[in-house]
Amino acid sequence: MPTADPTQSAPPEGAPRLSTDTRLSRPLVPLALALVIGIALGELADLFPLGATALGVALWGLHRVAGRSLPRVLVFAPRQWLVLIAAVAYTLATPPPSPDPRLITADPVTVEAELDAPIHHMPEWASVTAGRLRIHTSQGDRALAGHIRLSGPSAVFDGLRYGDIVRVTAAFHPPRGFRNPGLFDYGEWLERQNVVAVGTLKASGISPIGHRSSPILDPIYLWRERIRAAALASLPEDTAPIFLAMVTGETGYLTAKLRDSFMASGTVHLLSISGSHLGLIAFVIFVGARWTILRLPERLLLRMTLRVTPSQVAAAVTLAPVTFYALLAGGQVATLRALLMIALYLLAVMLHRQDDLFNALALAALAILAWDPHALRDVSFQLSFLSVLCIALGMEWWKARLLANPDDRPPTWKTRLFSKITLLIVTSVAAGVGTAPLVAHHFNQVNWVGLVSNSVIIPLAGVLVVPLGLVSGVAAAIGDTPTLPLASLNAFALDLLLRTVESFAAWPFAILYVAAPPLAAVALGYMALAGLLDRRLTPWKRGLAGGALVFLVVPWLAGVPRWGSNASLDITFLDVGQGDGAIVRFPSGEVMVVDGGKRFHELDVGRTVVAPMLWNRGIRKINYLVASHPQLDHIGGLPFLAERFAIGQAWTNGRRADLWASQRLDELVASRRIPESIVASAEHPLWIGAARVWRLNPLASLPFAVPAKSISENDRSIVLRVEYGRASVLLTGDLGTPGERGLVDTEPSRDLLPSTVIKVPHHGSRGSLDPAFLRAVSPRVAVVSVGANNTYGHPTPEMLAAYKRLGAGVFRTDLDGAETLVTDGTRLDVFRYQDLTPQPVQWGNGMAATEWRNLRTVLGSPIPALSLDLSKTEPPL
Repeated sequence: MPTADPTQSAPPEGAPRLSTDTRLSRPLVPLALALVIGIALGELADLFPLGATALGVALWGLHRVAGRSLPRVLVFAPRQWLVLIAAVAYTLATPPPSPDPRLITADPVTVEAELDAPIHHMPEWASVTAGRLRIHTSQGDRALAGHIRLSGPSAVFDGLRYGDIVRVTAAFHPPRGFRNPGLFDYGEWLERQNVVAVGTLKASGISPIGHRSSPILDPIYLWRERIRAAALASLPEDTAPIFLAMVTGETGYLTAKLRDSFMASGTVHLLSISGSHLGLIAFVIFVGARWTILRLPERLLLRMTLRVTPSQVAAAVTLAPVTFYALLAGGQVATLRALLMIALYLLAVMLHRQDDLFNALALAALAILAWDPHALRDVSFQLSFLSVLCIALGMEWWKARLLANPDDRPPTWKTRLFSKITLLIVTSVAAGVGTAPLVAHHFNQVNWVGLVSNSVIIPLAGVLVVPLGLVSGVAAAIGDTPTLPLASLNAFALDLLLRTVESFAAWPFAILYVAAPPLAAVALGYMALAGLLDRRLTPWKRGLAGGALVFLVVPWLAGVPRWGSNASLDITFLDVGQGDGAIVRFPSGEVMVVDGGKRFHELDVGRTVVAPMLWNRGIRKINYLVASHPQLDHIGGLPFLAERFAIGQAWTNGRRADLWASQRLDELVASRRIPESIVASAEHPLWIGAARVWRLNPLASLPFAVPAKSISENDRSIVLRVEYGRASVLLTGDLGTPGERGLVDTEPSRDLLPSTVIKVPHHGSRGSLDPAFLRAVSPRVAVVSVGANNTYGHPTPEMLAAYKRLGAGVFRTDLDGAETLVTDGTRLDVFRYQDLTPQPVQWGNGMAATEWRNLRTVLGSPIPALSLDLSKTEPPL
């Protein structure tokens, strides 16, 4: 056998493999692309079966007519077409499981389940998923498909761990998030994770009855809990959450302030253990192992290289700790995806195969999507794979530059260092620019600072923070110590990281909030960008691609509303759960926000619902910010709006409450010098363009004989009446019967009560049903802003019956999602969430009509649930 000579003229170990063949053999890439296209067509066929079929035929026709002129990766062989067709069929045949009717009941039921994930902790709350379900019924025990998600106070989960078999008694309901058009639906995301029901637990609602042992995961997850306890006990409050997020994947302790800082600096991806963390750990261990191997005694190194290369040994050494890190992080889906991709790449190095990142990426995508085709819709899947793809493209571009400009001189340490720094910058910019459209689609933001910050912060995190934290955490876990070893050094490293992040976050215009571009526009944008950068195309074709890119980007940056006329009054009653939140857009273009929903732990409805709805409509200024009354379910989301948007005026009832949200809102009004208007009495109407707004306050309308102390906070709610043409809308806050009676008994409010639409007071409470008030308003439409499965029993049967007797059409955010009213003054259209969002098409009779309805919705011409002709009604006062 010939001996290997480490001193021969071959490239040094670890140097980029520069090949004159720019068309590397990548047989898996076309297969992965065919699988992705097939799954996408299958997902599209759920909403547009005829359209997806036509698109598939058009794709086949394009290959038949212009196949030779297409890029090589897009030219499908018969096996790729087979994969594409199989992917379509497989996607359609594997819908998420439906909840079992025996599990979804009004009364609590008892089930047995196995905790199949680590418990997700927050400061005062916790949650976990469980599978292997069995339900106890009078007919015996029955197995159920799917998973359940359990949540409750942290104390409820004390003593429980991964693998425990538990008996749970709770009232379960289907997964449901906030349903607002164009926004993330948490309930739908849970369904894609095979979660069929969710339940909130009380202290006596769960008890362990057994444990399914795992010789690998049991000790790892026990160590995870020890690390969490040690970090919370020994690190400062502002940096302990960062340590837990980056070392154990525990993100529940991250505050909104920390997330905002990392978001503004373009490094929020560091707070979730996925490709970046595993890649950093793999890189550090691989380089360290290879460096150590290359410095072995020459005799030993020569004998070893007879059978294996240093890179092969380093790859084998790297695989175990990276796998351990992924499992320690909780084995989340995104983490396991990244682990699979890195493991495949390391395996290619170990087998001495072509260590091509594109093939490893394609193989990982094939494995993941074959297991779960619906993972393609998951944001973590999209961003993790797209970022790695962009990094691979950046590396290939850099290698091509080296080939085009060869340097025959021996590299010095300066040139090697410069080359590595340049490659780091190139890959950072490639990942940032390449993922920007998708980040804008999912998160309504564009971050340019990340193009610079990642080149500084990623090495800091990968070389110092994560390795140090991982070593300290493992030492604490193995030794079962109450605090972290090297806690002070960890605190210093974390503080340095946080200060660096905050310094980048403080750059002017570090983050720009934009309308979320539709996925179709994102796909077309990527195609146009690829054409613009493809040097094989003629100049005029590249210019055409550039023009298409500009045509897509400019309207998006301008924030063109997706639908609706500028000559109309639009009012959207948002689905904010058990709370209130409404957006009013006047014909003049001015915007009013009335209440902003609640804030529960780190769930800020202002951040997750109200602000994205405004950005999606191109709104960056709120002319009138109205806090009806200082209760958390109405003003919890307003501080975020007051901080991130330009505010013209703030309207309050003058009350101050001992609530964080109320105090924060007051601070922002004062610090940003926002003019505050206190509504204390019925006033003359305010003209906003062609619309009129009356500001009513029941407190000023109540008889003087009523003691002030007996007036509830609800009855102090600001009441607004918005009028445009013959249409009028009454916004009532949490008004109760005394407040309603006060409006009826006092002028001029009595004459202002008749309205086309009423926002039902106090979420449909029994205590807001004054008969005289209802007769005075006589609405034709009643909108109830209420949370699904709320514990208050809202809306009450008495309320529903009362409005039914009036002949009003009742719309509820718990059943219908967000409700949008559009009026030109003579006609009023009511749109529900499902009217503004394409709905699944059932095969059979009527499918063409449903698909046509979906197409109209996407094109901006939705069909309303109710239309009222107001031209024959009496004109307003």
